[in-house]
Amino acid sequence: MVLTSTLLMLAATPAAPPPDPVLRQLAETRKFKNGTPNTLKMDRSGAHVFFLRSSADSPLQSLHVFDVDAGQARELLSAEALLKGAAQQLSPAERAQLERQRVAARGVISYELSADGRTVIVPVSGRLYRVDVAGLLGGRTVEQSVKVLSPSGALDAKLSPDGKLLVFQQRGDIYSVDVETAGGAPKPVPLVQTSANEHQAHVSPDGKWLTYESDETGRSEIYIKSFPEGPGKWQVSTDGGQGPRWRGDGKELFFLRAPDIVAIDIVIAGGSVQPGVPRSLFGTANPNLLSGHSTDYFRYAVTPDGQRFLLPQPPSAVGPDAAPGARGGGGGLAQVLIAAADADSSASSTAGANSVTVVLNWPSIIKTDTKQK
Repeated sequence: MVLTSTLLMLAATPAAPPPDPVLRQLAETRKFKNGTPNTLKMDRSGAHVFFLRSSADSPLQSLHVFDVDAGQARELLSAEALLKGAAQQLSPAERAQLERQRVAARGVISYELSADGRTVIVPVSGRLYRVDVAGLLGGRTVEQSVKVLSPSGALDAKLSPDGKLLVFQQRGDIYSVDVETAGGAPKPVPLVQTSANEHQAHVSPDGKWLTYESDETGRSEIYIKSFPEGPGKWQVSTDGGQGPRWRGDGKELFFLRAPDIVAIDIVIAGGSVQPGVPRSLFGTANPNLLSGHSTDYFRYAVTPDGQRFLLPQPPSAVGPDAAPGARGGGGGLAQVLIAAADADSSASSTAGANSVTVVLNWPSIIKTDTKQK
């Protein structure tokens, strides 16, 4: 009797449903974000656009370059090439940063492009690599074009405009080191050391000022201090800010403040900084642009004259179906710069995921929007 009841119960138990393929695909493709160009940067001439990208079914990113005149993109550098086939091993600092940002991407996670567009600094497996971009574009091999730098464990590495100093974050503070001696074991020079978390440091075009992001007030704000040394520190954002970028002449600073890209005039008088009033330039239509979960803080690029912005945009933000309020998303105010960056991209990637949009002539956008209001 007991055996019969047990058999009946087993027979009545429904079989476990098969795994949901959509959930599996969401996990494998980082919510279908794989393949989306990110970390966009332009060289000074505007002839090349650099960006990170993975295939549609892999989290491994590599560095790509888009030739604007030729209208073609190609892979320039991968972590596998830098490591000569060895497995990538995240340093404790890299792992902690990616966990804080909830980033699942691997491979080339970030990079720094020099002002002249001829050099790239790439952090991989706790080491910094200086890459001769001009050499790679000219046909030289990765091995011929790469030099390993120190120190190890550096994050958010940036070059000074003259290319002589490397500015980086380490353990929440900002340091610098001479590039020419960075192949040895030079002692890093502290630039900003506080109990807060500082990052995203950028040297001004004239090499005299440093802007960076800090949470010392309890939220991210933008600051400026003298560089490489000197007294004084000025908070230039007033209601939060992320990802500061200098205009080419150093007289204006751009940064992100949800949901807008903001500009602020910078006046230097008598060795002090006199910031203007932050003003919104245009709204962003990409919800991931201002997310703390981005693979890198370089979520947009701006030309030296401050007249053109390069932004990754979702499909709804481009063309006649652009969402309301997505200024610069359509109506002739934006151009699709990169579409299907690689011909061999998987057809399963999200439609429009490979698009990069340039917002042009933002002053006229502001005027038009003001008139409509």
